[in-house]
Amino acid sequence: MLIKKLCTVFLALSLMTAAISTAAAASVVSLGNWSMGDSFNLVYGTGNSVKYTYGEIQNLYLNNYYNVQSTEMDIENSNLLYQKYSLEFDKINNDIVNIKKLIDQNKDAAEYQKQLADLTAQKSEMYSNKENSIITYNNSSVYRNIQRTAQLSLFRDDIYNMKLLYEKGLVQKTMAEYARLQGNSEEINKSKDMAFQSDIDLHNADYDYYISQQELLTQQVNTNTENVLSSSAMDTTKAVTISVPVASIRAIPLKNFSEVEKSFYLNDYKNMQMGEKVRILDGKISILKEYYKDSSNEIKLAVNEKKQAELEARKWLIQRRALLQNYYSQYKSKYYEVNIKEKKANALYQKYIILLNKYNYKLATELSLKEAEVNYKIAAQEAWDSLCGYVEALGKIEKAISGNINP
Repeated sequence: MLIKKLCTVFLALSLMTAAISTAAAASVVSLGNWSMGDSFNLVYGTGNSVKYTYGEIQNLYLNNYYNVQSTEMDIENSNLLYQKYSLEFDKINNDIVNIKKLIDQNKDAAEYQKQLADLTAQKSEMYSNKENSIITYNNSSVYRNIQRTAQLSLFRDDIYNMKLLYEKGLVQKTMAEYARLQGNSEEINKSKDMAFQSDIDLHNADYDYYISQQELLTQQVNTNTENVLSSSAMDTTKAVTISVPVASIRAIPLKNFSEVEKSFYLNDYKNMQMGEKVRILDGKISILKEYYKDSSNEIKLAVNEKKQAELEARKWLIQRRALLQNYYSQYKSKYYEVNIKEKKANALYQKYIILLNKYNYKLATELSLKEAEVNYKIAAQEAWDSLCGYVEALGKIEKAISGNINP
C-alpha cells in the first residue's frame, strides 16, 4: 500500500514537472505599448518600390499642371473678362455721348431719349459685370493662398484616409479569422451533438462576408492611391512607398480660437466679395441716376438690390462666427480625442498580449485570444479614425485662417 502511494505521488510530481517544463519552454511576449508611431508607410504596387517622403509627393501634387494652372487660369480669366467688359463699357459710353449730342440738336428727341434710357441701363449692367470680373484678379494673392490651402487639405485628407481604409481592412481580416475559429469550434460541438449545421453555416457566411469586405477595402486603397499618384503626375505602373508623418502633425500645438478668428476676419474672402458687391451696386445706382429719377422703378429696384446685399453682408458677419466656432469646437474635440483613443487601443492591446502569454501556457483558448485581438484591432482602427477626423478638422481651421469657410 505504501509503495502504491509513493508511486502515485511520484507520478503526480512527474506530471507537474512536465507541465512546468512545457510552460518554461513557452515564449513570453513582452507587454509593451501600442501607438500610432511616428510615421506609417503607404505601399502601392508590387516589385522594387520607389520610396518617397510625404513632402515630396505633396510638392509633386501641388506643382502638377492642373492644380497650379487651374488657379492661374481663374486669375487670368478674371483679367481678360475685365478687359472685355471695359471695352464694351467704353463703347456704351461713346454711344451715350453721341446720343446726347443728337438730343441737343433736337433731332428725333423722343426716339433718342428712349435709346439713351436703354444705353444707361446697359451701362449700369456692364459696369457691374466689369467690376465683378476683376475681383479675383485684384485679390490674386489671397485667392492663390486659399486655393493652395484647400489643395493641401484635400491631399492630406486623402493620404490619411487611405491609412484608415487599410486599418479597416485589417479588422475585417481578423474578424474573418475569428469567424473561422468559431466555425471550427461549432464543428467540434456538432460532432458531440451540441450544435447544428446551421451554426457552422452561419460562421462560414460571416467568414465569406469579412473576406469580401477586406478585398473591397484593399481595392479602395489601391484605387485611391493610384488617383493621388495620377494627380501628382506620377507613373502609376511603378511600385511606390510613401512615408507619411504622424508625430509631426500630432505635435502641432492647439491653436487659440481668438487667433484663428482674427486671421479669418482679416482674410475673409466672402466678406470682401460682399463688400465689393455693395460698392458695385452703389456705382450702378449712380450710373442709373445719370438718366433715371429717384422715383423710377429702375432706381427703386437697384436700391432694393443694394439693401438686400447689405442685409446679406450683415447676416454673414453673424453667421461666420457661428460657423467658425462650430469648426473650432470640432477641431478642439478631435485634438484631445486622438490621445484618448490611442490609450484605449493600448489598453486592449496589452490585454491581448496578456491573453497571448496565457494561451502560450495553455491557460487560454485560441478563440478567446482571437476575440481579444479583434477588440484591440477595432480600437486601433478607431484611433486612426480619430486621427483622420483631427486632420480633417485641422484642415478646416487652416482654410478658415486663409480666408475660406463654407456654410
